[in-house]
Amino acid sequence: MTIKSVRAVSYRAMERWRDEPHSSPLTSWTLWFDNIWVVHITDVGAQLLFRESDKLISLQFEDIDPNWFGKSKGYMEDDDQIASGMFSGERIFSQPDAEKVLDFLKKANLRGDTNDALLVNCMAGVSRSGAVVDFARVMFGIDYNDFRRLNPRIVPNTHVKRMLFSVWQAEPAQTEKGDEDNSTTLDAVEHDDEPTRE
Repeated sequence: MTIKSVRAVSYRAMERWRDEPHSSPLTSWTLWFDNIWVVHITDVGAQLLFRESDKLISLQFEDIDPNWFGKSKGYMEDDDQIASGMFSGERIFSQPDAEKVLDFLKKANLRGDTNDALLVNCMAGVSRSGAVVDFARVMFGIDYNDFRRLNPRIVPNTHVKRMLFSVWQAEPAQTEKGDEDNSTTLDAVEHDDEPTRE
């Protein structure tokens, strides 16, 4: 495994890391790692802080979970509009977004035996980024207690988290070192429990 740590932060923290690296608290954390992989999430229309690169992807979607509006548990399979990334006229996390994130995380984790970290930001560093880092924690087998110490404020967006797990489960079982399978239960995602392997 390459990714050893995952962290969710706010847009402002990322902006400070970019503009004032010598005074940013993120700088001291990033020095512990060989490489930093970044998932940069903003609201639609917000200024992107970074250009995409081999180690950085950008996504723009609103922090909306259709379940907040009374949709049933099976909404992803039943509602093509939501799966494509639209809900009540707003751009939300879509299946193509989930595939992009999953492909990026798999690429980050194939680099051999390096000591890398994943940094994910959204506007507040709580919900959208929280969902991505929580998913990555399970995917990379990162210790739950260490993860919570580094990410105490996260409240993962269940729609984002569910979509990521759904796309991951639809893939053939992983055979890479440490990834025997990807059968993490979606029940745990709905109840915001720690997902378990079947």
